[in-house]
Amino acid sequence: MNFLEHMHNFFKAIFLNPRATGAVLPSSKYLSHKMASCIDTTKPGIVLELGPGTGAITQAILASGIAADNLIALEIAPHFAQQLRHEFPNITVIEGNAMQLSELIKNQPVHTIISSLPLRSLSKKQREIIFAEITKVLSSGGRFVQFTYSMKKDEHYYPDNFKLTNSFIVWRNIPPARVTVFQVNPG
Repeated sequence: MNFLEHMHNFFKAIFLNPRATGAVLPSSKYLSHKMASCIDTTKPGIVLELGPGTGAITQAILASGIAADNLIALEIAPHFAQQLRHEFPNITVIEGNAMQLSELIKNQPVHTIISSLPLRSLSKKQREIIFAEITKVLSSGGRFVQFTYSMKKDEHYYPDNFKLTNSFIVWRNIPPARVTVFQVNPG
């Protein structure tokens, strides 16, 4: 798919449901590569991408060495899901809502979750449901990597049962983005 088709799909998503898209432009290659660099590629199991959109981060995850059959992309927007299936035919694309994550993933060993979900535009209740679902599917010691356009370290947007292990800003993105890396607290 060419650049214009990507942009058309992206702006279509913003027009149809701006709160679900949560971005003003697709992620830059710099943000995509920084997100993918947070994956421990030596761990066995699945990498789960939440809200892959146009697939910029998906591409970086695959480029990091994660095998296509070890990558699951969960996308709520049907046209993005269709685009992802076309561009990345060897990954598993699930069309659905992260609030039903454990039902959709069904006992697969997920060691890393890379999220582009617009968590700050969701209600507190929706965030809590998503965090609870992430806890259900993420392996012990697993990582949850989230980006936001907020430059603040707002702890009330952090999942309760996770430990913050890293936080940094990717300036070469429009707008700049903060990446936060969490690890499941044991026990």
